Amino acid sequence: MLPLWFVLPISSFILTYLAGKYLYPKIKHWSHKSIEFWDIATSCYTAFSIGSNNVANASGILSGAGLMSNSAATFMIAPFFGVGGYLLGDGNLESMGKKVTNLDMVSAGFVSLVTGTLLISASLIGLPQSLVQLNAFSIFGFGLSQKGRGSQKLGINIIKKSLAVWIFSPILAFGISILLTRITG
Repeated sequence: MLPLWFVLPISSFILTYLAGKYLYPKIKHWSHKSIEFWDIATSCYTAFSIGSNNVANASGILSGAGLMSNSAATFMIAPFFGVGGYLLGDGNLESMGKKVTNLDMVSAGFVSLVTGTLLISASLIGLPQSLVQLNAFSIFGFGLSQKGRGSQKLGINIIKKSLAVWIFSPILAFGISILLTRITG
């Protein structure tokens, strides 16, 4: 069986590719106000999903070590996600929003909806999952679905770098964990 850290990003790619191919042409003609609402709603949904998984991953360390309760750790950690995004998130926004493909308001909503749903699904079964992987693969899928349509481009170099990180990061983390376990006995 393939691990879910591998399956979920591939699912994200496929779902967003299909949405871009078949649903995007229907929704892109909505009124501007409807599209704005779509984007705000799907972005809030994704933020909720981040709280259900990624914030829990960070706060779980504190509660698991017995330093504080689950709710206290989550309450303390959650605001730092917003601060980190505000202070350091511009590079990722630039890479994912412009270098992979040009996302418009409708496509950004699809990316948020798919990644949020998969992240919540992972949370419901108790699986830590990277929003970054899901988001990146959704953007790749959407970009590929739109390739050849108007001004859409697909940044192959950034995709290659992302794939390399996706494949080698878990291997490197596993190796470092084994090494540290042996060193500390």
